[in-house]
Amino acid sequence: MGSCACRSTAGARSWARSRSAGRPSIPSTSPSWPSSKPPEAAADQIGLALDNARLYSESLRQLDELKRAHAQLIHAEKMKAVGELASGVAHEINNPLTTILGQTHLLLTHPETTSHVRDRLGIVAEEAGRAARIVQNLLLFARHYTPERRPCSVADQARRVLELKGYQLQQDNVRVVTDFASCPFVWADENQLQVVLLNLVQNAHQAMAKHPAHRVLTVRVWPSEGHACVEVRDTGPGIPADALSRIFDPFFTTKPPPTRSAWRSTMRDSTPSRSASSTSSSVPTRS
Repeated sequence: MGSCACRSTAGARSWARSRSAGRPSIPSTSPSWPSSKPPEAAADQIGLALDNARLYSESLRQLDELKRAHAQLIHAEKMKAVGELASGVAHEINNPLTTILGQTHLLLTHPETTSHVRDRLGIVAEEAGRAARIVQNLLLFARHYTPERRPCSVADQARRVLELKGYQLQQDNVRVVTDFASCPFVWADENQLQVVLLNLVQNAHQAMAKHPAHRVLTVRVWPSEGHACVEVRDTGPGIPADALSRIFDPFFTTKPPPTRSAWRSTMRDSTPSRSASSTSSSVPTRS
């Protein structure tokens, strides 16, 4: 404390002498830098501060991704429970459907059935058969088993998915266009392939449901150089350019949580990497 007061008094006397001589001035208060290159020390401190800022930002980003992944896992557990419940309900629905189909076919073959009644029974049998196929597809989708790769048809899996989503697409006035050409079987797990196609169709449906433009969902399957190609195209608003390169990353999503998006990693795991590939493109819709 004494030395500080001494410097302050000396500075005041110096300023007084300067003013009495007609040269008013303010004494310099610049800090006395140590002899070891002060600019370099300041640069080191600035660099350290920038590194800390980057580290903090990266920590926040990783924490956000961890929270999102945790929410995804919780949602996956809920979806597992819903799948088990849906499987039980599907079994209960399948039993009366089988009875309806059996009795309808018996009436169709009865000699006293008139042509008018036979036409109506044909409609009942057709609709009951469609409901039975939907229930069967739901059971296949909800079944838990060890993934097993074997030859399967991409077109058949796409048909099953469209049957599952048919009613919802119809309710939202989505016109479905299909083009299934004959193509070779693929070596993949049928259930995982169905999950991938279902999520692609589901994403396309959700994108178009919030878009006022004409809604058309196009699903194509065609052969190319010994491979089977599948395309899911919609007339929605498109994918933002900054998200297009990340859409195949596990758990990446632009939807608010909780959203299940781990199917993108399933897409890469369902078929051998040497024989399968996935690409994406987005063209903004013109109003």
